[in-house]
Amino acid sequence: MALSICSIASGSRGNCILVKGADTALLIDVGVPLEYLVKALESLNISPAQIDGVLITHEHGDHTNGLPAFCRRFPAPVYVYEQAAAGVKKRLRKETFDFRCVVFSDGDFFIKGLGVSPIVLPHDVPCTGYSIWDREEKISVVTDLGTMPTRVLQSVADSGVLMIESNHDPDLLRASSKYPPVLKRRILSSHGHLSNADCAEAVVRLYAAGRLKRVILAHLSLENNYPDLALSTLRAAFQRAGLRIEGLEVSVAEQYKTTGFLAATS
Repeated sequence: MALSICSIASGSRGNCILVKGADTALLIDVGVPLEYLVKALESLNISPAQIDGVLITHEHGDHTNGLPAFCRRFPAPVYVYEQAAAGVKKRLRKETFDFRCVVFSDGDFFIKGLGVSPIVLPHDVPCTGYSIWDREEKISVVTDLGTMPTRVLQSVADSGVLMIESNHDPDLLRASSKYPPVLKRRILSSHGHLSNADCAEAVVRLYAAGRLKRVILAHLSLENNYPDLALSTLRAAFQRAGLRIEGLEVSVAEQYKTTGFLAATS
C-alpha cells in the first residue's frame, strides 16, 4: 500500500489518526474510547494488534484519553517527545509508562519501514506534530498550534498530504456565550489553536510553493466552526492569491467519522 493517512476522529472530543505504509501502521494520538477505535480500525481492515507504534502529540485528554485502555490491550510501543513525557506519564501508570513508552528528543527516527520527523508546535503545553515518510512520499500532521511559524511551514513543505488544524472562526469564538473569557483568550493566543484564516494562509503558501496534493482540515471546533465555513475561508484565500483551488483535493476531518485512506501519491 502506498503511504496513506486516515482520520479516525478529529475534534475537541477526541483525536486519532492512522498512517499506513507498505508494512507499517502507526497511530497518532489515542483520544477516543477503545471500543470506537477498534471498530474504526476493523472497518479499515486493520487489527489493532497490527499497530506498530503510537505517536503522541501532547498530554491533553482529547489526544490521550483512550491511551491507558489501548496500552492494556495491545502491545504497540508509545512514542513521546521528551518535553511532553511528564504530562503523558500522568495519563498512564508509572510502570506502564516506563515499560511501554519510548521517549525521543529532536531528530528523525524510524518505526519499521517509516521515517518519523517530529515538529515542535507552539501550544500551551509541549506539543509535536509529525511528518511520516518513506523513500518517496511524505505525510504531515500539524494540529494544536496557535500560530504557523515559518520553520513549521518549511518542515511540511514537501508533503504530499497535509493534515492541518482549522479550529475556529474568531468572530464566532468571540461571540460565544458558552466559552468563558479565559478560554477564549487561550484559544486565540499564539499558543492556542489555529483559526480558519491562519490555516488558509498556510495552505495557500504551501500550495503555491510545493508539491502539496491533498489537505485535510482538522480539529474543527464543534461550537465555533463548521465545515462549510472552514472550506469557504480556504476558497476565498485561494481566490485572493490568484490560485485555482481545483488543483488541490480538500477534505474535512469530522469528530466521529473516518475519512477513508488518502494517499500521498497522486
